[in-house]
Amino acid sequence: MSPTAPAGRLLSLVLVALVALASGPAAAQQFAVRTYGLADGLPQTRVNAITQGPRGYVWLATQGGVSRFDGVDFVTYTAQDGLPRNYVADLAVDRRGRIWAATHNGVAVLGQGRFRPVGGAALRRSARSIAVEGPRVWVGFQDAGAVVVERGEAREVAAVAGETVHDVAVAGGAVWMATTGGLVRLEDGRGRRVAGLLEAPTALAVGPDGSVWAAGPRSLARIDGGRVEAHALEGLD
Repeated sequence: MSPTAPAGRLLSLVLVALVALASGPAAAQQFAVRTYGLADGLPQTRVNAITQGPRGYVWLATQGGVSRFDGVDFVTYTAQDGLPRNYVADLAVDRRGRIWAATHNGVAVLGQGRFRPVGGAALRRSARSIAVEGPRVWVGFQDAGAVVVERGEAREVAAVAGETVHDVAVAGGAVWMATTGGLVRLEDGRGRRVAGLLEAPTALAVGPDGSVWAAGPRSLARIDGGRVEAHALEGLD
């Protein structure tokens, strides 16, 4: 995510979130809505990503650091707490319950109350997306492709070299990347471009049935196995 993320990217995030909710049991429920801002302790009003940890805390990636929300109070981690930079584009939770942060100057993982940068020079770039697949951590960058980190070592992903990787998702035994060149599926070490989308996607979500939803500024697609259903979205200007 660039320092000034385009409206289309934010719209895409909203679309995939709504689709994920609408395709599951939550569709039949009603929710109360409350808005949180600076007065409530949020360090910055631009929230780039949200995830939930194993203890129930909600974690938010903002332009002012990583915030943990317990339902009442916000606790924020910044560069003073080990983050490579305060601008955080994305978050992920690994199988040990640790929080990973993709920042504009690399990647860090939270442990013992502080973030610790990982990956050395290979990850010291402007990170835009991050996802965890078992022992592997996948990181997408601005104009610099992606890497996979395993056992402390980072390896470049050749299939997306030089591209901006807007989002990463794990589904169906594969890793999916929304890039400037389109949607890429990585499986068994091989990358394949997914045909049938109306535009290059900027956000991804995985539905309860394992299908992958890919959203762009003006389109939405559902990928289920080898089938792609793509739809243009009108009236979004």
